[in-house]
Amino acid sequence: MGSVFNVMKEYDIPRKGYCFFHQQDIERCFGKPGTLYLAFHSMTGDEEIAMEVGQRIVELLRANHFDVYWEETLDRKIGIKNFHLDKQYDEQLSSVVRSLSVITKSHQ
Repeated sequence: MGSVFNVMKEYDIPRKGYCFFHQQDIERCFGKPGTLYLAFHSMTGDEEIAMEVGQRIVELLRANHFDVYWEETLDRKIGIKNFHLDKQYDEQLSSVVRSLSVITKSHQ
């Protein structure tokens, strides 16, 4: 994730926090619906900001019609229910280079 943060800093893209999923989480959603769990926190470790980050993630997911649940606590990940991935996990899917490309294109 450090590479992504460095590019965001270079392009002066505002960032309060981050979210991510693990390979095991995405693999459970391949070929059949499952729950994708997203971990998140603030860039500084500030728990108040981390809660804002979690709330924003949930807000954006719901606005895009995802079935989301979260217990609104930093002790629990955000869950996207009935998440289905048609493509099997591979290095291209998780590529930092691909992530950086998407970030820089959306902020030019």
